[in-house]
Amino acid sequence: MPATSAVVERLSVPAALEKETLHHLPCSIGYNGPANVHSFFQPKSTGSTFDGVTIVEAAFRGRKLLGATVDIPAGYQGLVLAKRPLDASHEKEGEAIQEWTAEATFSALSYWKHDTTPSSADGVRRCFGWLQLADLIHSPVDGATHMQMLQKITASDSRPGSKRKLPAA
Repeated sequence: MPATSAVVERLSVPAALEKETLHHLPCSIGYNGPANVHSFFQPKSTGSTFDGVTIVEAAFRGRKLLGATVDIPAGYQGLVLAKRPLDASHEKEGEAIQEWTAEATFSALSYWKHDTTPSSADGVRRCFGWLQLADLIHSPVDGATHMQMLQKITASDSRPGSKRKLPAA
């Protein structure tokens, strides 16, 4: 088998997908596949909030978990993916092909913690902030907006001896 220099990723998304509830648990389970989660894992509202986050609770294998739900931002879609095994005939010279297929969709993600209370500083919540930042970075900016941003940056430059000047508008 030749050395692989590139990996080609393929994704297939069927037209109709089931909508699922997605849970991110703070543990590792030696099983990967379907499970009757709705019968055994039943989150309940605590009626409380912490750091602006609504807290829910559940138990998993006798351990109390505190959790919160994060909605998928507008313009994005959550997909549950499965890696499809491919035989050697799908490999080309110098590249490996990995194929993924979407099995379900989700519009929110519930994440769980057992040692601490969920908050707005949690990594799961913060990663969705990066999606908003990426949208801002890649969106078109007109000249006036660009000049406003430059003026804010220059005005906040309080280093001694700073002599940055803006071009005339």
